[in-house]
Order: sequence, then C-alpha cells, then structure tokens
Amino acid sequence: MVGRILVVETFIYTGALIPTSRDESYVEWFIHYWKVTQIEDESLKKSTFITALGKHPYKTLNDLLLPSSPGEQPLEDVVKVLKAHYTPRSQVIKYKFKFDRRYQLETENVSTFAVQINLIAKCAFENFLDDALRDLFIAGLRNPAIQAALFKKKEVYFDSTRNHYTKNERSQKKEC
Repeated sequence: MVGRILVVETFIYTGALIPTSRDESYVEWFIHYWKVTQIEDESLKKSTFITALGKHPYKTLNDLLLPSSPGEQPLEDVVKVLKAHYTPRSQVIKYKFKFDRRYQLETENVSTFAVQINLIAKCAFENFLDDALRDLFIAGLRNPAIQAALFKKKEVYFDSTRNHYTKNERSQKKEC
C-alpha cells in the first residue's frame, strides 16, 4: 500500500491531474495508474482519483455535485461532471470551427497532418469522431489524386487511410 500512496503523492505534488483545460489526459493517466497499482475496486479507484485531483478541482467538483458529494457518486459520473465543467460548450464550438478549417500545410507530411487534426477533434466529436476525422483528412489533403482515389472507395476509415498514405509517403521519401 505504501507504493500506491507514494504514487498518489507524486501526482498531487506535480499537479498533473488537475483538469484545468479540455485536455482529458488526466483521466487516461489515471487508468494507467490503476493498472500499475493493480487497483480493481471501483470505490478505491474513485477515492484515489478524487484525492489526486487536488484542493481546488475537488472543491469545484464538490460544488458541482451539490447537494450530493463526490463520495456518493459513481466514478463515471464524477469524471463526466468534471469533463462537462472543464470543457464548456463554447470551447467545443471553437474547436469544431478550428477543426473544420484545418487543411494540410505545405510543410506538413500526411502523418503530422493526421496527428494535428486528431488533437483538435478530441474534444468535439464523441460518437462520430472517426467519420469527422476521415472527412477532414480527405478534404484537407493537398494531393487531389489521393482525394479522387478515396472518393471512389465504398468504405473509407480514418485509421486505415491514414496508415496507408503515411506508409506510401515514407516509401516515396526512401526512393528519393
């Protein structure tokens, strides 16, 4: 148990889990923490997560859940409330706008372009993220021949398309 406490103290000390932006990596990071510390009990997961939030986010969470308290809510609801609070609707609109206007830059390879649109999209496209990424990826590519080839396909998925054209781009660079 001492190892678990030290890890939580490290998280609290660094402030790494304070959810102060649209960045949801603090939740993912904690999922890894639970794996490392082999915590499987949902109640213990929730308690360690809440403890590691820090003083100010905890107070915010507590206020958001009134008249209930964080300890009375399931972990899933605690995370949902934090995400909703730290990702206000106006931010979602802003990031969707940035996403819709993003095209591959002259200096950008396919892989970098795919990473950049994926970063912008994380906050705004819950259930149709893959479709949104695929559509923007195709629309934003500089090469019209690639776009035309993709338009002819019946089914196009973001991950497989990105991987295919990233590999093609790498092999073309090796040939030069």
